[in-house]
Amino acid sequence: MTWTEVGWPQAVATDLEVTFEPVGDRTLVRVAQRGFERIGPEAARDREGHAMGWKELLGWFAEHVNRKESA
Repeated sequence: MTWTEVGWPQAVATDLEVTFEPVGDRTLVRVAQRGFERIGPEAARDREGHAMGWKELLGWFAEHVNRKESA
């Protein structure tokens, strides 16, 4: 899918790929976001910020799933 944000140049988007892989009784989720060079000079900053954001978001999901499994 594509991903765009307010403040990016009009009609500019990155490509977002989310994959799910079974690992034992769990699921490995991978997020790959590409195409930041389309944004322009802010690309490096946005790439770093999104990498941290995806890591944090996926961490929240993992915590939620782990709490439900422990209950």
